[in-house]
Amino acid sequence: EMACPRREELSARLHADAVARKKAKAKAKHEYDAAHPRVKEPKPAPLTPEQQIAAALKAWPEDAPSDYSDLF
Repeated sequence: EMACPRREELSARLHADAVARKKAKAKAKHEYDAAHPRVKEPKPAPLTPEQQIAAALKAWPEDAPSDYSDLF
């Protein structure tokens, strides 16, 4: 039967086609990303829990209501 080699050849060609398409797509994406760099905000160094608490306390208003009665 000659059907088998033909089918293998066809599937190999389809596979090569798919791989080429994938590569072209990846290349296009890479080129697009290179041409349109996303500006990343520089991340500040992560604070230790102690620093976070200190910062929160510093930001706390001095005249914070003691019982939050004004919220209800």
